[in-house]
Amino acid sequence: MLAGRELLLQDLKKVQQASLEEEYRLAARIAHDNYNQALAADRAQKLKEQQRREEQENLAEVWHTLTSDMMTECAEAAERAAGGGRPPGVLTDRWKGMTREQLNAIHREREASALRDRYWSHWGPQQRDAEKNQEAAWNLHLLKLSKQVEEEEMRAAKLRRDKRLQMDQINMHLAKEQQAYQEYLNKKLYTNKPTKDFFSQFNTTSR
Repeated sequence: MLAGRELLLQDLKKVQQASLEEEYRLAARIAHDNYNQALAADRAQKLKEQQRREEQENLAEVWHTLTSDMMTECAEAAERAAGGGRPPGVLTDRWKGMTREQLNAIHREREASALRDRYWSHWGPQQRDAEKNQEAAWNLHLLKLSKQVEEEEMRAAKLRRDKRLQMDQINMHLAKEQQAYQEYLNKKLYTNKPTKDFFSQFNTTSR
């Protein structure tokens, strides 16, 4: 009976040790998933900020080009310098009298603006769609990580409940064993008190 009790105690210790080790592994896995989730969110945020900065810079460049003197055909772009006793003024035909280099620069700016317009009209929606798809993919990834963490937490809670029930059953069994052993002592050992005949057998010889 004592040997059985010791075996039950050893089994209880093994169960407790296994439960602790499993909880440590689950806690480490949950912490790792949370860390990966935080890294993914940080990466997605930095990517969005970078794309936003690039888009702002591109828009600023386009706006600067569109509002420049050459693109708005401002009269000052073809201003006639003073000389020969004539006051400075504006040419009637804004391009007349300008150098070939100035005319070429105007044409280059116009071609660059037209090229940017074609690029944004063609690739702009695709780029926005790609950004939306990438953001949706990140959100889906984060959602999957969140579900995995939730499932791990639920599994850990169920494991703790099962181990607690198992230990409760072992404790109940140990309590029954202890009670049975105590009843054995009370009924078998303590009730069989020695009689006078038992003591008299030791006094049969004289000194």
